[in-house]
Parts: sequence; C-alpha cells; structure tokens
Amino acid sequence: VHKESAVGLKSALCEEHEVVIVGHTAVTNSAREWLDEIETLAAERIASLRHSHEPHNIWWQTFWRRSWMHLNTEEEASNTAHKATSSPGGHGSAHVGGSVGVIERGYVYERFLSALSGRGQFPIKFNGNLFTTAKVPFDADFRQWGGMYWFQNTRWPYWNMLASGDAEFMAPFFE
Repeated sequence: VHKESAVGLKSALCEEHEVVIVGHTAVTNSAREWLDEIETLAAERIASLRHSHEPHNIWWQTFWRRSWMHLNTEEEASNTAHKATSSPGGHGSAHVGGSVGVIERGYVYERFLSALSGRGQFPIKFNGNLFTTAKVPFDADFRQWGGMYWFQNTRWPYWNMLASGDAEFMAPFFE
C-alpha cells in the first residue's frame, strides 16, 4: 500500500484486501514516540491475526461438518444424486428452492447465529440475539422487554443444540 493523499490510500490491483485498524491512546513525550508505539502494536496485532487465522478456519470447518442437512425436492431426488454446492462455511444450501430451500437455509442460518452468539460468557439473548438496530430515542442495545434473561424465552435458542451436536454452546445457559 502506498499513500495517495492525506486522507486516502491506494493499493495495487488485487482480488482481496485486508484492513486492520489499531487504536492507541497514550500520553507520550513526543509524536514520534506515540507513532513508534502504535506501529509496534499494529505489527503485534497483525502477527496475532495471521497466527490465529488457521485455527479459526479449522474451527468453522469442523463446526459445519459436525451437523448438517440437505433437503431435496422429489424432482431433485429422482433426477440426480444430491451434491452439495460450495457456499460460505462449506455448507451446500444455495441450490435448493421453494419451501424446502427455506427450511434448509433457516437451519443453516440459526446454527450460524448460535455459533456466533453461543460461545460467550452470557446466554444468548432471546429478544434480538447479537444483532439489534437502534430505535430512536434508544441505542442498539435497547430491548423492548429489557435487558434481563427471561427463562421462558431464553430457553428456545438452546432446544436444538444437542440434536445438532452443538452442546458446547449450551454452557453459558447453565453457568
């Protein structure tokens, strides 16, 4: 990457870009000292990302291979053997259409959300999960039913986890 202007960057033509943003707040004796510190932090962060990328990919590949379902219409089942298409996470659901496709894509979507939100310290939030939007005059963390966990609703995201092989996501619910 080479600098094009004070506010823009220009890179060589390529198919992929990786952007790493590193913040640093410190009181230093000089601007040069601050720059040296943030450059060191950036280098450490990039090295850490490169080191963690392979285990991250292996985790997701293992996750998607652990439990899956492929649905065919009667026509697809009688005409050809089912072949998974390549889609994010290695799961094949892009080819299925109609109501059968809705069911398969819904299963994949819910497992993906469970994997994103079920590995943290706290249970999955039933009223918005990880992704909510700002509702004026509130921020994106506002929940209509408040911030508490209501067991009657919180239990629902966990019901299918044992059957799909995702028992480790249940730990925050019981702890």
